[in-house]
Amino acid sequence: MPLDYFDQYKIEYEYELHSFVLLPSFDFAAFVPLDGKRVMPRVREITYTPDFVGKDWVIETKGMKTPDFLLKWKLFKRYLTDNNLSYTLYMPSNQKQVRLAVEHILGKPIPVDIKKVNRRKRV
Repeated sequence: MPLDYFDQYKIEYEYELHSFVLLPSFDFAAFVPLDGKRVMPRVREITYTPDFVGKDWVIETKGMKTPDFLLKWKLFKRYLTDNNLSYTLYMPSNQKQVRLAVEHILGKPIPVDIKKVNRRKRV
């Protein structure tokens, strides 16, 4: 878990506090429901909240990458590009990849023997 590394190496981060509006809400006037009443329904905005955000990086920890998430991830990258925001993106899916992401953030290798927290014992 990234939190182990963040705490040990005193890396400043925010956990699920940044929310990016990838597509603002809008009214869709061409919608006509089957009951014949013309309405202008409001289409909700699409937002994305990364797991961890640092000064110039984002870490998204995903086990299962659903089609919805992959679409949001693509929209997020477009949002960053369109708004000239420079974040390095990481999507580690195992402990080794988390360690490598943290090494990259720190700019130096870290020991493999980081303390393991909440690890279940095998029976």
